[in-house]
Amino acid sequence: MPRIRQGDIFDYDFGPVIGAELSGRRPALIISTDEFNGSYRTAIALPMSTTMPAERYRTRQHVHIADTDSWASTRQVKTVQQRRLGAIMGRASPDELDDAIESLARRFTTRHRPGEVATPEGIIPIDAGTLWRLPVTGSGGAAFLTTVLVIDYNAGNNLAIAVEVEEREARHGAPGDVLITVLDSNVAATALVQRVRTIDAVERNLTAAGLAGSEGVEAGISRLLSMIQHPEA
Repeated sequence: MPRIRQGDIFDYDFGPVIGAELSGRRPALIISTDEFNGSYRTAIALPMSTTMPAERYRTRQHVHIADTDSWASTRQVKTVQQRRLGAIMGRASPDELDDAIESLARRFTTRHRPGEVATPEGIIPIDAGTLWRLPVTGSGGAAFLTTVLVIDYNAGNNLAIAVEVEEREARHGAPGDVLITVLDSNVAATALVQRVRTIDAVERNLTAAGLAGSEGVEAGISRLLSMIQHPEA
């Protein structure tokens, strides 16, 4: 497999289309740093579309990449498996890459209005800091539940940026591990920030799993940004 570089654009199958999630086979703009890409079997990417977005979303939530004449969605971010990356399709210019990363970073400094999700337990508020059990399908086709921590939510489009959570202590020397506090619980929990995804909270079959302390959310955001931004940024 060729070396995966920040700014490369690959063909990638993001899986089944669910609600407003940019899924299916489409270009993927790699935004994780070269150091990250060389250390993990995954990469962090923005899904892209060849369809021009509506004007009201165009400049705030998308960046046009000239090399592929497509639009990177900075309101969505997803971890991809390097071994599943398809053919390389092009490359973002340094300015285009900077614009995409800065636009995504601004999401985390903009306060969005919280929303609500219909769950088996009833209507439950969703916002940054809420924990959810999310049904997913593994690479072998088996279905299982994973817990995710929302680090950004926008009720305007029902999209949540979330990272996976495991019930264990953070591992020493694991750069993606962020210890979080689950309120009203004595269980040790760690956010795996390198496993990030964007989910349509309305279309997904979510089950409430608790609430995390704000310090863990802020630490998760900071760690994610360190995986896509260079130290001098």
